Amino acid sequence: MRGLTLVVSTIVGITPLAAQDPGRWEYSRLYVVQGIPLVWGTGDSVVQIDSAMAVMKHQTKTTPITLLMRTFDRLGDQGWELILTIPEANSSDATYLFKRHRK
Repeated sequence: MRGLTLVVSTIVGITPLAAQDPGRWEYSRLYVVQGIPLVWGTGDSVVQIDSAMAVMKHQTKTTPITLLMRTFDRLGDQGWELILTIPEANSSDATYLFKRHRK
């Protein structure tokens, strides 16, 4: 039995919590209002995004959804991974939580 348990845990890749490095991730939050990204916050800073103006200037090319997808693409290029979406009740507002390996 003991040998079987060892094989299963090796195959599944279970790592005890004590052996994991707790400082290897950094987290961030993107706040979106009516589908438009407005605030990006990390542990170091909070930045207001002027994406509403980008939508208004380029109405034929940029919509809130294309702007949000481009924002996600840029965040992915910087190593950020979406881990959770928290929608606001009865609204298109949402908070998106991201993580990436600490640099």
